[in-house]
Amino acid sequence: MNNLPFFLLFGQSNMVGRGDISELNNEDFDLEDIFIWKNKGWSKASYHDDPDPNDTYFVKADLKKGVGPGFFFAKNIAKNFKAPVGLLQCAKGGTGINKWSYHSDLRKEMFSRLGSALLKGRLMGCLIYIGEGDTHSFELADNWESTFKELINEIIDFAEDKEIPFIFAQLSNIEDSRKSKRKHAYKAWNYLKDIQKNIFIKNTSIVYTDDLELKDDGLHLKTKSQKELAKRFYEAYKSSIFYKKILLSNHR
Repeated sequence: MNNLPFFLLFGQSNMVGRGDISELNNEDFDLEDIFIWKNKGWSKASYHDDPDPNDTYFVKADLKKGVGPGFFFAKNIAKNFKAPVGLLQCAKGGTGINKWSYHSDLRKEMFSRLGSALLKGRLMGCLIYIGEGDTHSFELADNWESTFKELINEIIDFAEDKEIPFIFAQLSNIEDSRKSKRKHAYKAWNYLKDIQKNIFIKNTSIVYTDDLELKDDGLHLKTKSQKELAKRFYEAYKSSIFYKKILLSNHR
């Protein structure tokens, strides 16, 4: 399959998804027009795909087969575009944006995948959910904005499209019970949320997650929260100049 419109998703565990598959309904499993980048090509999406332990982005927690926002978002897009949609998932649990700095393996692999996907599709936007791993110190949190901007600019240059929309999720809340499990961790949580709230970059928008319900682990979003997050990503995307230009071109 060539010329597939696709979205780049990067971040950490809440982008990969840790929602329970058992909470999905039958309709959620209908992924007819959704494709994922796998083995250097587009493959039919499925909640039942086994994660590849050799994948750069694999972590042991992925064996839990969690639910993230990607498929829900893509279904909305496919319905609106009346065409198949691809997802290029480049997210790894347990990584803050500090792990995506300029010469990191995660960053190199993301651009390697993006380069291959661009030969068989067109990048239509980026969804981002990252930051939990950058809250363990105020120094890490202070570096979040600069690394975020670097990544955005590099993606724009790589894809040769200055109008690509970037939509990122602000950190959700975190339960005190989660904080107590890791001494000295998450101490810059609210500090980083304030940094994220005050970022202003052209063609970049934020969605908020404070009201979304967490799992019992006090950190990861429940399946129903991932559905809602996907809806917010979609509504933000529809507000982008890029999307509005697509609508105009389709009606000519």
